Amino acid sequence: MIAPKLAALLLISSVIAGVIERQENRDAVGYTRVRCSGRARPISLDSCIGRYPEEGDGIESISVPDNIICQTYSDLECGGEEVNVYHSACINLAAGDLALRCILA
Repeated sequence: MIAPKLAALLLISSVIAGVIERQENRDAVGYTRVRCSGRARPISLDSCIGRYPEEGDGIESISVPDNIICQTYSDLECGGEEVNVYHSACINLAAGDLALRCILA
């Protein structure tokens, strides 16, 4: 009788911990296809990422959570003209978006 109650308590605490962890670790994610489909690729914060890597598929869309802002640039070093700013959505990247940098909002 004690074992099922203990198992239930452990299961509930694991679920709660998982929900809290997912909320704290919301990252921007790049996808190889439009509408945030295809292969997912996490986007590191505060680093410039080229949209079209030398190997592998390019990033066609990004999923940006509420706590992050992603800026796209017209050059590969994120030093040129800022093209677009994305936040709080799944976004298909524009043709002129050659590189991106995501930061905490």
